[in-house]
Amino acid sequence: MNPVTLVDAGLAFKTLGLKDGDTVELHGSLKSIGLVSGGPNTILDALLKVLSHEGTLIMAAQYSTNSEPAHWDNPPVEIEVFETIRATHPPFKGKETYLNWMGSLAHTLQLKEQTVFSDHPNLAVMAIGKHAKWLTLDHPLTPAFGLGSPFEKALQLKSKALLIGVGYDVLTGLHVAEALSGKRPYRLDSATILTQGKPKRIKILDFDYDSDVFIKIGEAYEKTVTVPTTQLGNATVKLIDMASLSDFALTWFKENL
Repeated sequence: MNPVTLVDAGLAFKTLGLKDGDTVELHGSLKSIGLVSGGPNTILDALLKVLSHEGTLIMAAQYSTNSEPAHWDNPPVEIEVFETIRATHPPFKGKETYLNWMGSLAHTLQLKEQTVFSDHPNLAVMAIGKHAKWLTLDHPLTPAFGLGSPFEKALQLKSKALLIGVGYDVLTGLHVAEALSGKRPYRLDSATILTQGKPKRIKILDFDYDSDVFIKIGEAYEKTVTVPTTQLGNATVKLIDMASLSDFALTWFKENL
């Protein structure tokens, strides 16, 4: 198979219905595509070219280790080291922070000069484009996915989700419906923040979010609508209307949790 090029990626995105001015939440696996000429930069550059200067790209920038070590399970840590982690873990610093487990597409967007970040200590969002600053401004500490959060603001812009070789279980924007349903129990978390230039450990009470049910929600949703789908290399690519999906998910949470 020939390598995927900038032209191939742009054509695939346009085939799905992406256009100039769209706001897009991206989740993807570069490995799922196969050989890409230019790697993750090619995929992002093709997408940004389709969106143009009027569009906006948003991605999760989750700093997962800046959290309560008592909740860690992948891998877990011994109780004897909890206090050391709480006392020494560095705060989120945007481009300077290594976003473990976020993937090559996220790492590539993170390093782009124009990318801006919300200031949540462990559930931050990064964005680039026309509405990037507004989306990332004043990210509520809790609930991190509630009203006024970046992904809730994206819904106000009629956002779409682009899934490249991944499933609904990674679709961060679905947490908005999860939060707004109010059906999840609460969990006490902790994280390090910067206060007057100095690190400070704080406690955060937020919902106990769980994306495991997102696959079931996605399967049920696709029985009610036709989701635009195409291929990019070896990857199945889907474009999802987030307002429609979020409404469906909100009802699902209220009826099933």
